[in-house]
Amino acid sequence: MGARAAVTPAEQEALVRELEESGSSVPKFAAAHGLHASTLYTWRRRVRAGEPVRRSRWKKGGRGNFSAEERRAALEAWAKSGLTAVAFAKLWGVSSESLRGCRARYELGGPKALEPKKLGRPKGEGRRVVQGPRSGAAPRPGDRRRDRQRIAHGDIDRATGAPRAHANGPLWIVL
Repeated sequence: MGARAAVTPAEQEALVRELEESGSSVPKFAAAHGLHASTLYTWRRRVRAGEPVRRSRWKKGGRGNFSAEERRAALEAWAKSGLTAVAFAKLWGVSSESLRGCRARYELGGPKALEPKKLGRPKGEGRRVVQGPRSGAAPRPGDRRRDRQRIAHGDIDRATGAPRAHANGPLWIVL
């Protein structure tokens, strides 16, 4: 089946009503109208439940994120309810993994840990190159990993970031 133009919610409801009145099977009706049967099953289930046929997408007006206070209140309500994570998450409209993650962050860092994190890379100068054998040259792929390995093996002093005395001369360091 090829791509189809978007169907408005009113058209979706009209198609569901037409399906109900026709008495034909969903797969036959869907094929006759150029739709997939699973799409019609979803629309029919939503119409019967009294839900909107087309749910709003998250970025276009969905719930968005919970505030730190809402998260704390949810965790306290969950603790008092005695419900499982899955059952309580369903009530709140979140995944059980998100609920458990919030609880773990709250237990480790308290209410401050529930504050939203800033997204993206921190602002600043970016990489700074400290003395190395290729001064002025761009770092090669894998240099950062090698630096972490050198720190782990004791070739670079953790406190100062300076190379320790080494038989092969100065090391390449990316901070």
